Amino acid sequence: MKGNRKINVGEIGQLPIAKTLAVLKKVRTMENVTENEKKSLGQKLLGFQRTGLVSYGKYLTEQLDYSSTSESRNAYKSYIEDQIKMNDTKIVKIDEKLK
Repeated sequence: MKGNRKINVGEIGQLPIAKTLAVLKKVRTMENVTENEKKSLGQKLLGFQRTGLVSYGKYLTEQLDYSSTSESRNAYKSYIEDQIKMNDTKIVKIDEKLK
């Protein structure tokens, strides 16, 4: 463990206390993250969430088409329609935040 080689997290417990403290001081916490970095990470998170919601919306639309072919699935069809409305609302809220 000589030199400046990177230390794996699993090795921290095996290091001398002074070395462990030095390694832990270099670890970035949310306190050390700038506002610009926080905003950037927030935008990425919203983008990922939006992508997931869009995919979920496509799935719900497929399920709605499937449920409309059978008369015995009225309750399921109603549930899917409600889920589509709720999903669309979430997408609109994320789009507003991404602006």
